[in-house]
Amino acid sequence: MLKFVNKSVGRMDPGFSTTMLNIARLRSTELSVQDRQCALVFDEKSLKCELSYNKFTDRVIGYTDKGQLATHALVFILRGLHTKWKQAIAYYLTHTTVSAKDVAELIAVCIQKLDGVGLHIPCVVCDQASTNISAL
Repeated sequence: MLKFVNKSVGRMDPGFSTTMLNIARLRSTELSVQDRQCALVFDEKSLKCELSYNKFTDRVIGYTDKGQLATHALVFILRGLHTKWKQAIAYYLTHTTVSAKDVAELIAVCIQKLDGVGLHIPCVVCDQASTNISAL
């Protein structure tokens, strides 16, 4: 499966995916103004701490950008409000829970990037974790 994803959209590294933002840009040109309304959905999940070797990229997977063992993943996904589509646009691997301040900054950057590709974000969706509530 990873080989298929790598060949079709390229390797998806942590952070905002330029490839996925370009796909969102192309999608937005085909949508009506109403269908460009999207929800920005984000969630942080605990990960099973595990390292694996990807022979296609010759990399060990499971570390954060800072070289720590990843214990959490923060994922940002777009969902169409008037049409049925969804698309991941960013993820971050972290060693601990992301701070509310950092989540708030990532949300703001995400909305700016999506506005730049022609999509409009009238709502943000998340669970009621205290970090998320503080970030919003």
